[in-house]
Amino acid sequence: MKPVLDWVKSNVLVVVLGVVAIGSLVAGWFLSSSMNAAVREKAETRARKLNELNGIEKGSITLSIPGKEPTSKQLVINQPVLDAYKSITGTLKEDADKVHQLALQRNRQDHQPVMAGVFPQPPAEKKAVIAFGLHKELMAAYDALLKSVNAGMPPSNDVIGENLVRRESQFVESTLKKASREQLDARELADLREELTRSRLAIYGEHAQKLTVYMSADALDLPPSPENRKAPGLGQLFDWQWKFWITKDILKAIADASAGTSGGTPGSVLKSPVKQVLSIRIPDGSFGAAKDQPQGSAFGGGGMGFGGAGGDGAAPPPAPDAPATAAAPNAPLGVPQLDVTQEAARDYKRSFTGRATNPIYDVRTAYVTLIVETARMPELFDALAKRNFMTVLDVTVRPADAFAAARDGFIFGKAPVSEVTMTIESVWLREWT
Repeated sequence: MKPVLDWVKSNVLVVVLGVVAIGSLVAGWFLSSSMNAAVREKAETRARKLNELNGIEKGSITLSIPGKEPTSKQLVINQPVLDAYKSITGTLKEDADKVHQLALQRNRQDHQPVMAGVFPQPPAEKKAVIAFGLHKELMAAYDALLKSVNAGMPPSNDVIGENLVRRESQFVESTLKKASREQLDARELADLREELTRSRLAIYGEHAQKLTVYMSADALDLPPSPENRKAPGLGQLFDWQWKFWITKDILKAIADASAGTSGGTPGSVLKSPVKQVLSIRIPDGSFGAAKDQPQGSAFGGGGMGFGGAGGDGAAPPPAPDAPATAAAPNAPLGVPQLDVTQEAARDYKRSFTGRATNPIYDVRTAYVTLIVETARMPELFDALAKRNFMTVLDVTVRPADAFAAARDGFIFGKAPVSEVTMTIESVWLREWT
């Protein structure tokens, strides 16, 4: 140990420089590590800022325009861009609101209840008689509807008989110069029969000039009389009212087709595309909570939907004398289940429109049989589409015998006619129903 100390004492400068050198290496390692961490952190910070700048430069805005596919565009998102986007979306919302109001106005039109104070809940003191009152008002409304579209039937046999008796007397006395029918020979009787046939057809033709369409109340899906029946519930009463609205739209569309594109006064049967309404049948709504009732039925609690038989065009109409669907007497209809935020999903297995009852609208179906001038059927289809949200889902056409109809007093004109059976879908926005 002593030789080492002696050597250190004799080489102090060398020892000191060695210690300094070793210390500098150790300190340098620590300093370099600290500097590397700072540099690394600074580099990472710069990288993050660069990524943010790149992200801003490659920002994307997606613009959804109704009726078109969403459009995306990459750009620098800044205040002018945000202001422009706000302006565009504001314009789109304004347009959407206008379309919504127009759709609501078109769907509602003049569809008012025929009797005030019934829906959604009549006064307690009227519950026992409300069905009778509504039935009476509906029958009067149907009668007024037929008059408003200038519908009617050929003259009765009694009227024809009275006119032919007068014409026979005139022909025998004035033309054949005989006192009575008994004095006529075989040839004169043949002439008389021919003259009476012409006179009868002339009476029918003159009457046809006064009508727009042949139709009687028997062709309508009228509500059954409440007498001697189980008391109908409010749901069924509302279905009576709803069927009147559907019938009204169909008959008004037929009148529109008769008036033509000019929108004038409907013409006579001889000039109208629709000659006769044979039947209008509207399946009952599915009232009450059924196991297969679709989601979002029109009325909660009391329940109402149209996913059952005949409600969405998926099944044939019931027999005209089928019993009406019963509901709890005078039960409140409940709160409408309306959710405009949900998409009205389409189901193309039901029909080519894909429409089905959902939380936004209800779908009702009508089965209509008419005598139509064959070449002018498109005019009827267009009139139905223009009247309301109605679509012809299915059409069956077969020839009609105009000569056989003429023997019964129905004069259709010279053009060929067909018996047309249609399935008509109508859409009803819950926002007002």
